[in-house]
Amino acid sequence: MAEKGKKSAKKKNAVNKKNPKIIEEEEALARLEAEQQQQQQQQQQQQQQQQQQQQQQQQQQQQQQQQQQQQQQQQQE
Repeated sequence: MAEKGKKSAKKKNAVNKKNPKIIEEEEALARLEAEQQQQQQQQQQQQQQQQQQQQQQQQQQQQQQQQQQQQQQQQQE
């Protein structure tokens, strides 16, 4: 029983003492994933801003059309 305990302890230590290269790779992957998430968030924000700008442009166009219609009505009177 004591030997089994020693073996499992050795295995745990082996897992805890990961190859430094593997640790570096995992950290690099984590950084890449974080960067990708940031980029996606920035893209989403840009898309939202573009949509807002489009909505504003549409509102301005509608206002211009209304003004033109009012002017035409005034001219007809």
